[in-house]
Amino acid sequence: MLFKLILKTNLVTWLALIMSNTVLAVVMSLNIGLIVAGVRSTGETQEAYISLGSTALLLVVATSLVSLTLVTNFTLRLQHPVVARWQLVGMLPGQAARILRAQVLVVSTLTGVIGAAFAWLLWYPYAHTVATSGLPTSPALDQPIPAPALVIAIVSVAGMSLLTGLMGARRAMRAELVDGASISGAFRRTRVGIVRKLLCVVASLGVGALYYAIAQVEPLQNIDEMGGMLGAYVGVGVLLSVVVALWGPYILRILVAMLRVLPITATHILRVLVAMLRVLPITATPWFLAVREAQARPTLTGTLIMPIAIAGSTTGMAGMSISKFRQVLVSMGVPDSESLSAPLSISLLLVGGSIVVACASAASVVLIALRPRQHDAQLLYTSGATDELLTQKTLMETLVYLILAGIIAYGTVIINDVCMTFAFARGPLPMTQLSMPAGSTLAVLCLGIGIAATMLWSITLTELRRNTTERTLSHAAPSA
Repeated sequence: MLFKLILKTNLVTWLALIMSNTVLAVVMSLNIGLIVAGVRSTGETQEAYISLGSTALLLVVATSLVSLTLVTNFTLRLQHPVVARWQLVGMLPGQAARILRAQVLVVSTLTGVIGAAFAWLLWYPYAHTVATSGLPTSPALDQPIPAPALVIAIVSVAGMSLLTGLMGARRAMRAELVDGASISGAFRRTRVGIVRKLLCVVASLGVGALYYAIAQVEPLQNIDEMGGMLGAYVGVGVLLSVVVALWGPYILRILVAMLRVLPITATHILRVLVAMLRVLPITATPWFLAVREAQARPTLTGTLIMPIAIAGSTTGMAGMSISKFRQVLVSMGVPDSESLSAPLSISLLLVGGSIVVACASAASVVLIALRPRQHDAQLLYTSGATDELLTQKTLMETLVYLILAGIIAYGTVIINDVCMTFAFARGPLPMTQLSMPAGSTLAVLCLGIGIAATMLWSITLTELRRNTTERTLSHAAPSA
C-alpha cells in the first residue's frame, strides 16, 4: 500500500520536481568538474578553468538556491489537499507523515541517481565545448568526469532537496484539514515567520556593508588588481539577487497591486498592437483575470518567475562586468580595448548553466500546477467563459509574468550597477561610469517566460479541445 501511494499520488507533480532538481544536479556537476579539471592542470590552463568554472558555479548556485527551495516548497504545498483527504478518510496522521516523507526520500534519491547518470553522459560534450572554446586545452578533459565533482554536486542537490522536502512535509502535516482539503487552500498566502524577516534585513544590511567596504579601498594602479576588483561586481550582484529573492513575496505583492490599477492603459496599448497584427480583440476582462490570478496565487507566481528573474539579472551582471572592464582599459589607453568582448562559446559556458536551471524550473512549475490550472479552466467554463476569453487570459497571463520578471531582473541589475559604480568611483576605480543594462537579461527573460508560455498554451489548447468535444456530445445527445 505504501509503495502504491508513493507511485500514484500526484505522479506528474513528483516527476516535474525530479526533472527540475536533476537538471540542477547535472549543471552543478559539470561546473564543479571544470574546476576539478583546472586543479589537475597547471599554468594558464589551471587559472582559466578555475576562474570560469567558479564564476559559472556562482551564477548557478544563486539561481539554484531560489529554484530548488521554491519549487520543492511549492510541490509540497500542493500535497496539502492529498494529505488532508488521507486523514479525512481515516488515515492516521503518523501514517500520512511517513508516506509523505517516503515520497520526499524517493524523489531525492532518484534525483541523485538520475543526475549522476546524465552528468557522466554529458561530460564529454561539455568537455569538447570547453576544449573548442578558445581556452587552453588540458588532458583532464579527455578523462571521465571527476568523481569529486559528482559526489559534491549530487550530495548537495539531493541533500538540499531532502531537507527542504522534509520541512515542507512538516508544514503539510500541520495544515488545517478543512482548508487543506481544497486545491485553493494550497495557494493561500502564508504568514512569513520572524526568522525569515530577520534574515531579509540582515542579508540586506550585509550587501550594503559590502558596497561600503568596496568604496573604502584605495585607488588601484595595477591592471591585474583592477581585474580582480571587477570580479566583485558579479559577486556582490549575485548576493544582491539572492537578497531580492528573499524579499520576493513582498516585492511581488507590491508589483501585482500596481498592475491592477493599470488595466485600462495596458488594454488600450494592447488593442492598438493587436489591431496592427490583426489577431484578436482584447478587452479588459482577460487582463483583470490574469492579474487577479497572479495576486490570488502569489506562491505560484513567485515560484514561476523568480528563478527566471534571478537568472536574467545575474546574466546581465556578468555582461556588464565586461563593460566595466572595458571602461578601465580605455581609461588606461590600452590598444583595441573598445572592441573587448567575450567569445560566444565562453559566454555560454559562463551563463548557460543558470539559464538552463531557470528554464527547467519554469517548465517544472507549469507541470506541477497542471491540475489546478485545469480546475481553473473548468470553473471559468462553468461561469460562462468563452474559448476566446480563455485564450486571451493565457496571453495576458504570459504578459503579466514577463512584466513582473522584467521589473525584478532589471531593477536588480540597475541597483547593483548604480551602487557598484558609486563604490568604485569613490574607491578603487575612479574611472568607472554607469553602464546601460545588458540585452542578455531580456533574452533570458524571453526564453524562460517563452518556455512557460508554450506549456501554458498547450494546457489551454487541451482544455479548449476538451470543451469543444463536450459541447458537441451534449448537442448530439438529444437528437440521438
